[in-house]
Amino acid sequence: TRAYLGDAVQSEPFYRVRCVPITDTEPVGMEIEALMETVKQQVDEFVDYLGEVPQARRELRLAVAEGRRTQLAKRARLLLNASRGNQNRRNK
Repeated sequence: TRAYLGDAVQSEPFYRVRCVPITDTEPVGMEIEALMETVKQQVDEFVDYLGEVPQARRELRLAVAEGRRTQLAKRARLLLNASRGNQNRRNK
């Protein structure tokens, strides 16, 4: 809940102020339809991204295998470790 902070009523030993609640209007009609369309597009993009994760992991493993001590391999290992952590959290 949001509120408008008004006059200070007290400052010692702590502050006390007058406040007035601010009511938010809920979207209706065209606005809600536009919001729903945006959500659908974002979900579609997320699902597409999930399909690319296995391929990305394969390419990162190749980068590590081709040059273990290179800067690219170090970054690839970091990304692989991070993706394993995300995968473990999703499986719980």
